[in-house]
Amino acid sequence: MPLKVNFVVPVYNEEKVLEASVRKLAGYFRNNLSGYEWKIIIADNASTDSTLQIARRLEKIEPGVKAFHIDRKGRGFALVDAWKAFPADIYAYCDVDLATGISHTRELIDAVASGFEIATGCRYHPKSRVERKMLRLILSKAYNRLAHAMLDTEISDLQCGFKAVSQRVLDEIVPLTKDKEWFFDSELLVIAERKGFSIKEIPVDWKESKRSKVRIFRIIRDYLRDLRSLRKRLESFE
Repeated sequence: MPLKVNFVVPVYNEEKVLEASVRKLAGYFRNNLSGYEWKIIIADNASTDSTLQIARRLEKIEPGVKAFHIDRKGRGFALVDAWKAFPADIYAYCDVDLATGISHTRELIDAVASGFEIATGCRYHPKSRVERKMLRLILSKAYNRLAHAMLDTEISDLQCGFKAVSQRVLDEIVPLTKDKEWFFDSELLVIAERKGFSIKEIPVDWKESKRSKVRIFRIIRDYLRDLRSLRKRLESFE
């Protein structure tokens, strides 16, 4: 039997880009994911615009697309709730802006199918091609260096919004995460690494969206708090 893939697109007030992005993803899946049984889950995070209505319309006209509504904000909430709602063998996601080139999706999913517990996009790999504003690049690299120093991690890119995980990760690692917003990615990877789970970093093409909703300075402030908290919690995993 083919492996089942649950691929989530978390969204909050994305009426302007949702349809084009999901149609592009669905077309890619139909043409490139032969051998897998897949679903694209549009996980709506309590949007206040027409995002949910668009998602429900796409569910009717795009085979393999499902609309899923969550009454609370937070990317981590969207991912975890949508993963649990649609059981599969491999659980994955990407951001709706498709900042990470979707041409890497087959490699991402194949990595978990071949035995890795987590596959994640890596924007800092020598083979990656990245376009982003200089300030955000500097701040992102600074965050990674600080995280490496504080958390003793060897993972190159903790925040790329492009991942696939196994059922074991969903069962054993996700329940150990505390943050259900932007820090969820870092927590998931670092805890899995500390627990000895196999992780593959995949070089990607990545282009920063002009519509990015990330408020970089607020996020950095929150990350500093979260890094300190996670460092203390990791001590209990020794």
